[in-house]
Amino acid sequence: MDQILEKFREPVKTSKSFLELEEQINELNNKLQKLYNELFKYEEYLKTKKIKFKKEKEETEREIEKLENQIVQIKFEIEKISQGEKTKELQQAYSKYEKIYNESLNNLKELEKQKQEARDARAYGELEKKIEEVTLDKISLQNKMKEIKNSLQ
Repeated sequence: MDQILEKFREPVKTSKSFLELEEQINELNNKLQKLYNELFKYEEYLKTKKIKFKKEKEETEREIEKLENQIVQIKFEIEKISQGEKTKELQQAYSKYEKIYNESLNNLKELEKQKQEARDARAYGELEKKIEEVTLDKISLQNKMKEIKNSLQ
């Protein structure tokens, strides 16, 4: 750019030097246009990623809510069973818990995967917090499962 400005400072002696300057200006304009095009493509790419991330975040939040509801129901059933239900009901609840626990584990793995893919720092933090909550509930349910198992023996 400084070279071009320097050429403008020198008196134009021939039309050839003027044509060279004009050619350089055109080249710079072409480069600038290419940069604008790349910028536009990148902005579109970011918009697409943002929309995709928002959908994934909403889907993850629905999955977390579903898991939380399942955990609440399991806690209720475990509480009901711990208040003196029969051994058969304990075994059924244990089997049901084990199935939901395995589903929760799979969902937790999926949430961990989505957390790895998350790029937005704020959304990443929210997702990490929810995963921690689900993990704590998982641990609590594991302990309840052990209690039920011990009461079966």
